[in-house]
Amino acid sequence: MAAITAAPYLARDRDLHNRALVRGWLYVVLLMLVALVLVGGAYAWMTYDRRAVATVAPRASWLTRAARRDLYQDTVNESLLMRPGQYLTRSLVFFDNRGVDGAVNGLAALIGGTSGRIRRLQTGFVRSYALSMFAGAALLVGAMLLVRL
Repeated sequence: MAAITAAPYLARDRDLHNRALVRGWLYVVLLMLVALVLVGGAYAWMTYDRRAVATVAPRASWLTRAARRDLYQDTVNESLLMRPGQYLTRSLVFFDNRGVDGAVNGLAALIGGTSGRIRRLQTGFVRSYALSMFAGAALLVGAMLLVRL
């Protein structure tokens, strides 16, 4: 009976042992990777740091030249999207400045000029207001008589 009750403890000890073993191997692999990176960095430094870097790229094949220019994607995007977008934007700005703003500014000038002319009719005398009301009523009566005929 004692062996049956000790079985879970033995299994747990075995799991702890396996975890420690795996953890140990992980450290070994990690140290190997760090060593490999350090060796690669040292090799690259010794190989490329000692040579002078050319200021002008050497002449290469058409594929290399295309790769250096990002396979001409900047040229394609510029000619197909950017330039037409710039022209569209410029024409819309021109239309906004001349069309929309011109209409708004023209309407403002019309209202300002009309109000300046109408202001001259306002004298402040009651008799002129009464005369203008009488003239308006006479026009209204005259229009009604004209419609009846």
